[in-house]
Amino acid sequence: MHFEKSRGFFGRDAHSFVAQYEVRDGAAVWTRTEIVDAERARVVAALKDGMSIRDTAEETGIHRSKVARLRRKAMEKGELSSVPAGEAAQ
Repeated sequence: MHFEKSRGFFGRDAHSFVAQYEVRDGAAVWTRTEIVDAERARVVAALKDGMSIRDTAEETGIHRSKVARLRRKAMEKGELSSVPAGEAAQ
C-alpha cells in the first residue's frame, strides 16, 4: 500500500507497507510489513544466494547504495553473518 496523498493522517500512519493475507492452521491472518523490512528481506535473500551488491541491485531494482545500507542494517540485526567473499565492506 502506498498513499499518494494522505489528507487527515500523517507520520507512521502514512508510511507505505506490504499487506499479506494467509491462512495458518485454518485461521485467516493478515500481516503488515514495512516496505524497508520487505526490501531488506529481498536483499538478504539475494546476498545469501551469493549475489554481489551490484547483482542484487540489478535483480531487485533497488539502487546499489541502498542495497549496501540494507546489507549493513541486516548485518547489525544478525540477519547476515559476514560480508560475502570478494566484497569490500562499505
